[in-house]
Amino acid sequence: MDTSSETASTFQVIPVLDLMNGHVVRGVAGERGKYRPVESVLTQSTDALKVAQAIHDELGLHQFYVADLDAILGTGSHRETVNDLTSAGFNVMLDAGISNVDSANRWINSNVQFVSGLETLTSWDDLRQLVSRCPDQEVVFSLDLKSGLPLGTLGIRATAQELFQRAWDCGVRKFILLDLAGVGVAAGIPTLPLCRELRNEYPTATLITGGGVRTVEDIAAARQAGANGVLIASALHNGQVSREDLKNLR
Repeated sequence: MDTSSETASTFQVIPVLDLMNGHVVRGVAGERGKYRPVESVLTQSTDALKVAQAIHDELGLHQFYVADLDAILGTGSHRETVNDLTSAGFNVMLDAGISNVDSANRWINSNVQFVSGLETLTSWDDLRQLVSRCPDQEVVFSLDLKSGLPLGTLGIRATAQELFQRAWDCGVRKFILLDLAGVGVAAGIPTLPLCRELRNEYPTATLITGGGVRTVEDIAAARQAGANGVLIASALHNGQVSREDLKNLR
């Protein structure tokens, strides 16, 4: 497996593995009560390692965004599954519901790049401490939105742009721009206008977006909007994006 690191300037297509109750599940507009085990043209399995291997074998991708939904919801953890993925050689960007420095301790100095999401983060000081404690393990800030509105207690009465600036001031340089309302509904990526605006204002930031990808044209639109990468799930499992599509994109 090719596990060579990719530079920040390289555009990445990053498959999403949403984990719930021991399965890879399919996200639907952020309505987590409606998430069901994934059905995929790539594999009949819902086991994370088998799904990741099928995506790698079919599409040649090895960088994954993993959302441990049980950890985010406070109902459990898929730590062993995440360890299985990294042991198999996959690169993992992990959202495990990190809310403060204490909840991040189990992942510091691990083989994952961890995500601190607006939905669960409790204070900007915690984010600042995370960034300072992990200089060799870059912290990713996920600007979590739903229908354009910021999620979480820190998002109350703030704009997406203001929240981005706060995270930037904490030392974050890699961001995910994700509107959960767009996930799994195949309506295009709703955060592209925000991506364009932030690219103009923060030319050195690494921006990853996604949610709503239908075809390779949506991936190309994200790149044209200034994104460094795009998160994708349903379009892969539906067979709407192929290895040839990705090759042509490059």
